[in-house]
Amino acid sequence: MISCLPSSMIYPTVTPVPPITHIVDNLIGIEPIWILDDVYIIWNAHDNTLDSLMGKTCFLGDLGKKELYKNFICLESESGKVLWSKQTGAQSTIAITPEGIFIAYNSPGELKKFDLKTGDLVQRRKLDGPGSIHLTYLNNQVQVTTSSSTLWVLDTNTKLIDKVKEGQKTVFLSTPDATYVNLKGLQVLKTGTNEVLWEHIDMQHLTQVPVFTKDKIFLRNGADFSGTAYALDRINGKLLWEIPNIVGNLIYSPDQHLIYALHKDGNLLAVDETNGKETVIATFSSSPFIFLNGTDPSAYQLAYDADVRILVVYLGDSRQLFAFQEK
Repeated sequence: MISCLPSSMIYPTVTPVPPITHIVDNLIGIEPIWILDDVYIIWNAHDNTLDSLMGKTCFLGDLGKKELYKNFICLESESGKVLWSKQTGAQSTIAITPEGIFIAYNSPGELKKFDLKTGDLVQRRKLDGPGSIHLTYLNNQVQVTTSSSTLWVLDTNTKLIDKVKEGQKTVFLSTPDATYVNLKGLQVLKTGTNEVLWEHIDMQHLTQVPVFTKDKIFLRNGADFSGTAYALDRINGKLLWEIPNIVGNLIYSPDQHLIYALHKDGNLLAVDETNGKETVIATFSSSPFIFLNGTDPSAYQLAYDADVRILVVYLGDSRQLFAFQEK
């Protein structure tokens, strides 16, 4: 992860596809509020480059033209109005928190904190290694995994709390009780020891950072474009449900107790967090979604602003950003 596209994978050249424009139909439980065209958001196989919280939707990329993907852009979640666009460097992943907006960087690894109201740079911290892989906000901490397989645990002022390293394993997250690592799936260790609390290791190519709730873990495997979404019991690792052919990241709605996900066939799904029951809540035309347009990989991402109950959907094949209001 040393370039502006956060992946070292090399894709074969394919024939460019004609321009795609999606039309959304068959809406259930949501209503469209705005659409933006010509949006270029970084594709990152490992983590999110789009996030939404507290009335703001922010992403790493460009508006209107494809440049070097070095811009950090924030919109008003309810209107789609551009609040600011700032060029900040070789970005990797973003997380909006009540304490500020955090962005992790490549070449070299670094974490920056930006003001939630103005987008101005507040603090920064250098991290070891050439790049950052995962960025998670939990329990008033910011945790960043770097390419040296080190997890940096920081407070919201970027002050170092701890550094966690489990050999060459990628560490997703660490709490006082458990440390979650990538080992041909998910392995959970008792923090500070090598004791394995549980493991679910039949998930190959687990790259994306999982979504953690109080009692569940939601994650998706797949080396790049699509894979299987899983729900695990956070206490014992029991498999609760799984859904194949999921594109992009998973998003959790705490009020609705739903996981939102994009299916490869062009459907937007709402999934019951407990039993995995799927409901198609929107259908996008020009399906199935495509990953390579002939020049570069297309990002597909979701974000959810729990404060205003707005779901944001980015479709990389058409460069469109959709916003929906939960009813």
